[in-house]
Amino acid sequence: MLIRKFYLFVLFIFCSFYSTGQSIDTLLVYTIPEVTFTGSRTSFFSEDNQLIEIDTLSLLMNYSSNLGELLSVLSPVFIKSYGSTGSLSTISLRGSGSNHTQVNWNGFPINSITLGTMDLSNISVDMTDNINITKGAAGSLHGSGTFGGSINLINTPDWNNKTNIRFSSEFGSFNNQRYGLKMKFGNNKFRYNIYGFLQHAENDFTYYDSRPDTILHREHNKLENKGTVQNIYLRLPGKNTIAAGIWYQDKDKEIPNILGVTTESNQFQNDRTFKSYIKWTNVFEKSSLKINIAYFDDYQLYTDKTNADDNDYFIYSEIKTKCSYNEINYRYYFSDNIIIDCGGNYAFKEADVSAYENIVNEQDVAFIGAAKFNFSNLISNISFRKEYNTDINPKLLFSAGLRYEVQKNKLFIRANYSDKFRRPTFNDKYWPNAGNPDLLPEEGWSSEFGLKYLPFNKLKGLSFQTTVYYSEINNLIQWMGMFGPQNFNKVLSRGIESSLSFDHKFNTDFLIKTSINYSYTKSTNKDTDNENLENKQLFYVPFNEIKGTLNILYRRFYIGYNISYSGKYYTTANNSSELSGYTISNLYLGSNFRFKKSGGNIQFKILNIFNTEYQVMTELPMPGRAYYLSLGIDVFN
Repeated sequence: MLIRKFYLFVLFIFCSFYSTGQSIDTLLVYTIPEVTFTGSRTSFFSEDNQLIEIDTLSLLMNYSSNLGELLSVLSPVFIKSYGSTGSLSTISLRGSGSNHTQVNWNGFPINSITLGTMDLSNISVDMTDNINITKGAAGSLHGSGTFGGSINLINTPDWNNKTNIRFSSEFGSFNNQRYGLKMKFGNNKFRYNIYGFLQHAENDFTYYDSRPDTILHREHNKLENKGTVQNIYLRLPGKNTIAAGIWYQDKDKEIPNILGVTTESNQFQNDRTFKSYIKWTNVFEKSSLKINIAYFDDYQLYTDKTNADDNDYFIYSEIKTKCSYNEINYRYYFSDNIIIDCGGNYAFKEADVSAYENIVNEQDVAFIGAAKFNFSNLISNISFRKEYNTDINPKLLFSAGLRYEVQKNKLFIRANYSDKFRRPTFNDKYWPNAGNPDLLPEEGWSSEFGLKYLPFNKLKGLSFQTTVYYSEINNLIQWMGMFGPQNFNKVLSRGIESSLSFDHKFNTDFLIKTSINYSYTKSTNKDTDNENLENKQLFYVPFNEIKGTLNILYRRFYIGYNISYSGKYYTTANNSSELSGYTISNLYLGSNFRFKKSGGNIQFKILNIFNTEYQVMTELPMPGRAYYLSLGIDVFN
């Protein structure tokens, strides 16, 4: 039945086509006096930030995962997972909340306007060409909600005139099935990329529940998920380019009970999204002009019944949101040393929520300016942003940073300062009997200092990086149960992040990539009116995290191993209860193959090798050991 549905879904993708016609040091390439390439504002002025990019081998080994699953094992961030595949998954970056990290799709923010968060389980790894994280992203460049940073999902064209069609399938434990189709074709003037997937999982793993004191099967935990992402790229005369894309997805997820509840769960959630954008760029001799437009339409339905046979719902909650984003950006290259950038954007957001009394909306207008000073061994960026909102008038935001090459190709240092703010979400203001329209916006600042050291000239690929950071949030908004959202006076986040990596190709047959990352985070309430919360660590923020990877590629075969450790963390604001730390290990074995005009790869992976019993969120068990077998077939010219 699922395979038949997949073929029908593939047919839908084809019909829609015919109806529509690793850490990096330098993200951008430009040549003066003639501009040959211009990057987005948020990436072009970010050399002073810590940038992390997921490498292509890791993306290949985890192509069937969602973004939450990928980052939980490969990136030095804390992922709050509410259960198995398809369950809610959010991010905590540098001791901040999930609404303090902005998720962008091709430059447009996609966080929920009602919650301020993004469910990472709704993002398939294979729908993007590049995934990177900007830690401590500047508020003047990104806008609201980047105390933690930003995650950037990027689709890019491949102008090499090649056609590539990839069919993938995966079968695994707990009746997990997934099918995918990706096609890229065109010429040096036109490129069309299309990706679609269909997924089913029962998620009926076994777990131990201490209150019944027995081993149980997870029930009412099924996932049905399907989606498509399509992108078109055009090169027009006069150095004009157009990029456009759509993203449609429909996910149905049963929600099981928490531990200790033995009655049958009848909770259900449906998430649907339609996202679209179009970008026009004109490159002149010494400048470029961009106009970007996007429209998002999201829907969520959460229901619950007292009994499965009831006709009436105990809870029937609908959330309908619409957003439009409009941006203009002009960049001028005075020389190869000085570049300036200016622009503005306008956003309209509307929410029709069954729990609200009325349909609510807000409008945002922002003016942004930035400058880059690029000398032989020094790059310096400054930027500012003035934003106007329907309800609030944030202060002028400013950021400044630099990257300095102390020793050529060996030692780099960077430092930055950035103002930050986050406006209250619609739920913060309008949720019945809890929301507070008078909440103050969060305001604050962050700074960091980092270095990167490459010790060897002959043995290339070994590098050490470390970053220390400090962040201050005033008027932090936190939900306190029945008391609703409240402003806390101040929260301080500070910590250190270090990594040691080795990435080296010894010859044409042998490649090794290995890394270990450590982070220490202290994020505490300060100057609060509640003495029980003073100097307490924010809940669900681990003090210590360690993540390591080892990937070895020999000819057409590869083996990968990763391990992640999260130390203990508190589950209440007053630190009265906690969850123990846990360690998870995964193993990947695979082989690539190729014929004349086709190829592919086959992979076997074991997740949670040692069958660790653990919880990420309290009272929600995580799956034990799981096995997956996947096959990908590529056809190309």
